[in-house]
Amino acid sequence: MRRASSEAPSHDRGGRPLDPDRPNPESERPAAEPARASDGDRAGGDAAQAGAAPGSAGADTTGAGAAGQAGAKAPGLIGQLKATRDAVLRVVRAHIALAKAEAEAIKGEIAHAAAFAGIAVAMLLLLGIFLPIGAMLFLGEWLFGSIGWGLLLGAEMLVAGAVTAVVVGLRLDGPVRAAAIGAIAGIVAFIVFGASWFHRLWVWIGASTAIAADGAYRPLVVAIVVVGIVLAVVGLVAGARVAGVGGGVGGLVGGFVAGALLGAFLADDFGWRVGAALGFATFYAGYVAALGIRIASGGIDTEKIKLRFWPQQTIDTTRETIEWAKARNPLEPKS
Repeated sequence: MRRASSEAPSHDRGGRPLDPDRPNPESERPAAEPARASDGDRAGGDAAQAGAAPGSAGADTTGAGAAGQAGAKAPGLIGQLKATRDAVLRVVRAHIALAKAEAEAIKGEIAHAAAFAGIAVAMLLLLGIFLPIGAMLFLGEWLFGSIGWGLLLGAEMLVAGAVTAVVVGLRLDGPVRAAAIGAIAGIVAFIVFGASWFHRLWVWIGASTAIAADGAYRPLVVAIVVVGIVLAVVGLVAGARVAGVGGGVGGLVGGFVAGALLGAFLADDFGWRVGAALGFATFYAGYVAALGIRIASGGIDTEKIKLRFWPQQTIDTTRETIEWAKARNPLEPKS
């Protein structure tokens, strides 16, 4: 049994060894049959034989290439100069292209920086405008108790400064005298309004006439009636002189309205703090008014101003020089 099993035919991997009907391919192959050479082996052999044959085409081609390389001429002096020139031009063009690229990049950076620098300058200019205005409003609130005083006094101060700059720039007379008049008017307004003289006057008139009104509002009623009547009469006379009866009626009504408003203002008990604000306001208003009246009454010498901006002396001297030159060298010969 062991011998029979040892002589059992070999089988393919994965086959059925116990199947007696399965044929064995190795036992059926003839022993004397030589192994067939593959197509790849035959192709390799043919190529080897062809390459080994003396005088073949491949050998001739290799020899001809070597002979051509050996027989090529080296470039001459002119060719080398041209090649050098081309290389230099390429290098120069490359540098120029690099410079252009960097210039474009620098240009973009400059534009970027300039834009934000402009924003910074605009912010600083806005700050330069904002700080003086804020300071005026703050001083009005701090000194006089209201931002409105800061607005009014700041506006008057700017107007007075502008008028002064024009007058001094044109070298006109009057700023010192106008400042003195404005200062006197401001001091008077400070005393009158600070001490509430008008308020006391209306209180005295109301108490003397026994007007049927509440004591808290009696000075206001008296001021409106009195000042309204006074300005109504002034308006009536002024209007009648200018435009007759119609102008008189219009002046009467307008004068009473203006007087009522002014009386309501004068009826208030201001105190020294508000009186100081009214004093400064009167100073600026009186200064500008006095300066305007002085310039309007004295007139403006336009010829004098023109001489300061016109080179008249140079023109006259040049004309004299031309006349002297003509006298020395006449254009036409004397007969």
